[in-house]
Amino acid sequence: MDETGWIAVKDLKPHPENPRDHTSEQIKKIARSIDKLGWGRPIIISKDNYILAGHGAYLAATDILNLMSVPYKRMEHLHDSPEAIAYMVADNKLTDESDWNYGKLESNFEGLKVAGFDVELTGFDEDISPAFEPEPEENIPRLDQLKPKPLIKCPECGNEFQES
Repeated sequence: MDETGWIAVKDLKPHPENPRDHTSEQIKKIARSIDKLGWGRPIIISKDNYILAGHGAYLAATDILNLMSVPYKRMEHLHDSPEAIAYMVADNKLTDESDWNYGKLESNFEGLKVAGFDVELTGFDEDISPAFEPEPEENIPRLDQLKPKPLIKCPECGNEFQES
């Protein structure tokens, strides 16, 4: 069973195969976020205390915040194994697969600004948020310019479906 709680930072080991590099600017932003907003998620560690997710938070905690302990979740089934490496890589990569909904992001920033909240705690800089450039209208096809997709007839049942 997985274990959670607080662990002394001296007991944690940065994983030597961690594929992500963290800039000092990013570490400062993570530290500031932890300091002002708290820990959003624990540092994920293997059975043998190697960090699998949360290297940036670990660096912020040790290099800037000088914390003695951090929240953790130990994944008992992950130790010196291909699964541990796969988890570490997946944690870093899978968040790259999502896109921003810029309308909602802009709305969130406007709400935060109205509330007097420091939007830089989100990781975005004040001067670039929420200055998002929507796609130029000339690049967006109009509905009347879109051709309907052809229908395909199923040889089994005879039903027709629009090509996807």
